[in-house]
Amino acid sequence: MRKGLLISGVLLGSMVLSGCSAAGTSRDMQAHARLDESRNLIVYPLDEYRVSDDQIRTMELARIRIVEGCLRDHGIPVKPVEGRRDGLDWGSRNYGLWNETAARREAQLMASVGQNHEDRGTFYDAATGDVRAQCLEERKDQVQRVSFVEGDQNYGLADKLSLEVNDKAKNTPEWRNAVADWESCLKDNGLTPVREQWITQESLNASSKDLSDPGNAEELTRVSLLEAKCSQSTGMAQKLADIEASFQIPLIEEHQAELNEVKNLIQAKVQGAQSFLQGAES
Repeated sequence: MRKGLLISGVLLGSMVLSGCSAAGTSRDMQAHARLDESRNLIVYPLDEYRVSDDQIRTMELARIRIVEGCLRDHGIPVKPVEGRRDGLDWGSRNYGLWNETAARREAQLMASVGQNHEDRGTFYDAATGDVRAQCLEERKDQVQRVSFVEGDQNYGLADKLSLEVNDKAKNTPEWRNAVADWESCLKDNGLTPVREQWITQESLNASSKDLSDPGNAEELTRVSLLEAKCSQSTGMAQKLADIEASFQIPLIEEHQAELNEVKNLIQAKVQGAQSFLQGAES
């Protein structure tokens, strides 16, 4: 997923580009990401040009409400979709668990969700699939004003650049060293890191069990906290995020015009969704 870091000061200031990646890409060695523990988010420079999770939820809910109105027009009784379909909000897990408070909360949520198979609303009912598709076509102009649709240009540019950056970052010695320190900490605490999955085998084992059992839930919490503590004690999440940020800043400068267009497009879609939802609720 991610969120809201303003990089204008960095870009307008003097950028210090030093060193090159293995692929020959410039880096800004003064760039940093921000670990927002209160929201459990890792905030990168490119996030200014990417859709946030909250924005995605707003646009998706507006799209759903539009279709629900269309379904009613087709004579279908509608049970509205809840504003949030579940209680899980994972935040940033790009490098596994790094926030002890969030790790504990996540384990508790996984245990509490259990076997909740509550009806999620008519929009998701497989029986309405054909009419739902028809409604999306009938209301496509309205849907386009509140969410991304096929044909919108470059709205995924920041994600594309992030993937490019991640590939380069993983090939740096400092990345490998940071991961090795984290894995060493896990092993010292009796855990078995699963290569390139940012998790331990013990966590996988615990989460696969019946979490309504207090003992299983307690074990998942224990392991999750150890994973997060190792990330914090070694500084791994901050180190890896900073490496990615160092590659992102030059790419932002290179693609500034396109990224500005994406940012404006995102703002227009979100504002359209918010306006629609406010009108629907009034």
